[in-house]
Amino acid sequence: MSEHDACEFVAEEIPETCGPCLPMSHKMGYWGADPITPAGGIRNMRETCIDSASQRRVLFFNAIPDHEISIPRGRSSPCAAAYKLTLPRPEYKSRTIEIPAAGPIAFARNGVPIYSPVWAAHNSFLFEERAWAGHPYSQVPLWHYHFVGPQHPFWRNNETQLVAYALDGFPIFGPTAAALDACNGRFVRGQYQYHVVQSPAEVDLRRPYCAAGNAVNWNFVLGCYHGSTSSTRLERDTGSRIGLQCSADADYDAPRPAGM
Repeated sequence: MSEHDACEFVAEEIPETCGPCLPMSHKMGYWGADPITPAGGIRNMRETCIDSASQRRVLFFNAIPDHEISIPRGRSSPCAAAYKLTLPRPEYKSRTIEIPAAGPIAFARNGVPIYSPVWAAHNSFLFEERAWAGHPYSQVPLWHYHFVGPQHPFWRNNETQLVAYALDGFPIFGPTAAALDACNGRFVRGQYQYHVVQSPAEVDLRRPYCAAGNAVNWNFVLGCYHGSTSSTRLERDTGSRIGLQCSADADYDAPRPAGM
């Protein structure tokens, strides 16, 4: 993916790989209405692999949420994707780069993409009752988040809980009281990592989006990248796992809807 040296509202496109959509058994509702439980046999799929040759992390996922959702009026139900995300080996660089102002900036532990907060903040979506649950993209019904918080199944509300991976390969953990840099990161036992904020209310949207240098003030998940995204690849999952060592996310105990 491309890299940028100045805060300039750059967008990264996400490939369209939409497959079967979740059927909904009743009328779509507003945000805050009774949550809809995905049905019809399409489940969340995620697989974590390591490339044996390059030691790069490779994630496979379908971007279907693994929790109850509500559909905003006029939007479609989420569709299953078939994605392969190849992340670089994390390497800390003193030069920071900008996070995209639209499209994915990271991927949650359950495989759902985390998009930039820009438009969600502009239209006040981030402060809706069920905003944490995400929503489908307007052009393609691909489910995504704009922040992660206590309601997500993978949340443990502590600084040692992995919640996502940034596009530069560094892990993103739960909130911490420790001092963070402009990118929301810090070193822990010699390893660099990011941390999300505790709540969207912690971010002052009265400040301009762009901060000094390549960082952003609206740092719900990330303020910038301290690694490189030039070798990050997001593409269609063809089904091949040749040369990969794969395993299930064993300690991820997301609940399943009843009957699934």
